[in-house]
Amino acid sequence: MSKQKSRYSTEEQAAVQSKVQSVQLPSIKQEQINSVSVIGLSELYQIKNHIQGEKQIKKTLDNQRLWAQRITKQRQQKEAEKLERFTKEEEERRKVDKEEEEYQERLKNELVKESNQKIFDQRADVRNLKAQMMLSEVERINEQLNAINKEQKELKIIHEEEKEKEYEMKEYYKEQELMIRKEKQAKKKKECNEILADQHKQVKERYLKEMMLDKQEGQLIKKKAEEDEILREQQKQDIKNKQQKLLKEHEEFMEKRRELQENEKSILEEEDKKIIEHEYHKEKVLQMRKDRENQKQQKKEQLRKQIYDLRVEQQKQQEDNYMQTIQKHAQELKQKQDEEIKQKELEKIQMVQDAETMRLKQLQIQQQRKANQQAEQEVDFKQKLKALEQLEQVEQLQNDVLKKRNKDLQEYQKIQIEAKKQQRRNQYMQELKESVQMQQRNQSEKQVYTSWAQQCIEEWKDNGQNILPMVKALYQTE
Repeated sequence: MSKQKSRYSTEEQAAVQSKVQSVQLPSIKQEQINSVSVIGLSELYQIKNHIQGEKQIKKTLDNQRLWAQRITKQRQQKEAEKLERFTKEEEERRKVDKEEEEYQERLKNELVKESNQKIFDQRADVRNLKAQMMLSEVERINEQLNAINKEQKELKIIHEEEKEKEYEMKEYYKEQELMIRKEKQAKKKKECNEILADQHKQVKERYLKEMMLDKQEGQLIKKKAEEDEILREQQKQDIKNKQQKLLKEHEEFMEKRRELQENEKSILEEEDKKIIEHEYHKEKVLQMRKDRENQKQQKKEQLRKQIYDLRVEQQKQQEDNYMQTIQKHAQELKQKQDEEIKQKELEKIQMVQDAETMRLKQLQIQQQRKANQQAEQEVDFKQKLKALEQLEQVEQLQNDVLKKRNKDLQEYQKIQIEAKKQQRRNQYMQELKESVQMQQRNQSEKQVYTSWAQQCIEEWKDNGQNILPMVKALYQTE
């Protein structure tokens, strides 16, 4: 490339020199400087063309220099943008890798913590102590059930006594209500008799008054019989109708009075019947109380027997449930261990696959990046061939930048690969270290179990619960 540039530069210089030599200016002697000389028109045109040619050559050279500077500036700007974009991508990639490492570390710590807790719970001494705690809890529940049963019996006795008192009060209120009802009925009967007597008196007075009026009217009619025979007959008929009406009203009044008397008689008979029934019911209530006392005594005996049988059945059921719970817990623990082993194997396989996928992606990105760089270099070479001479130093600088960038990229990739390898080595060493530390952990687990058991015993003691089974289990393990 440098040979081609030098060849192009020598050709351009030769062309410029040939143009300059082709223009032969007239010689001007020293002695003719102060004199006036006359030149021909052809010589003037020749000088003018020579000056214009120099200006054109200078303009062309200036344009080439400006074009080269512009191209250089654009390429520098483009390279700066590429470098900035590459820097941002690398920072983002490093950030993602760091977050992934932190997440994996946190996940690993959680799994280790959970595994340690499961291992601790699976220990025989821990299970034994928890079983003793469950037995102590069962005893406490039985004591509470006994206390509750005792309270229920007492409450039942109190409830029955209150029920009897309530029944006696109801009977007393019924007797009082019956007496009040009789008084009201007697008072009402008296008021009805007074009203009926008053109405009878009013009807009788009205009847007598109407009879007197009718009598007076009859005398007047008799005096005027000759004057108005028709009027007299009508008046007689009216009087007859009134008499019939009064008689009818009197009969209706007497009928109502008989009905009221019959109703009062039936009410009194019903009240007498209720009084007799009340006396009979009272004797029956006393007999029922005696029967109820006998039934209560029999129910108490039956209840005692049922409670005893229920306690025996509950104790047996609790023992069966406890053994079933222990067997179920052992099966679940075994199943969880198998699932954890399978999960760890799957995680290892997934980690290997992820590492291989990441390596292939990085290789593909490098190949694509190199192909893009080659395409860009070819396009730039075709478009800017005329400015190669002026861009020699710039291209050299760009080549240095590209080499440095490729070198940095290769170094970064090497660092990434080494980091992955170091991470795998650290993980392997950590697992090896954990396996070595298992013996030390087993020694410390006994101290942890002792402190945990003592803490549980203190808590149960503070709560006032039975701690004797747990103390025996602790001494047996020691």
